[in-house]
Amino acid sequence: MYLWEFFFNVYFVLFRICNLLNTLSKVTDESSFFHALWQCVLSSPDYRLPAVTVLLGRLNKKLSAADQVHCLGGSLPLVVSFSKESWGKGWF
Repeated sequence: MYLWEFFFNVYFVLFRICNLLNTLSKVTDESSFFHALWQCVLSSPDYRLPAVTVLLGRLNKKLSAADQVHCLGGSLPLVVSFSKESWGKGWF
């Protein structure tokens, strides 16, 4: 397998997972969706990139953090826990 084929396959899978997550977010409660998304980010290394990609796609740079509190999923300790873990393990 060539390197470009590998990257194409990875991109295709990432694109499909992001589309699935976006579709799921439209039919579920926003707070529940983001809470589950943060749990996924914290517990599943395989789905961390698509979940963070969806999360960053939802954040609006023009709005304040107070206006986007729904992106925390109602669980600030979960977000803080992920932040601590990510910096300690070098996930980013």
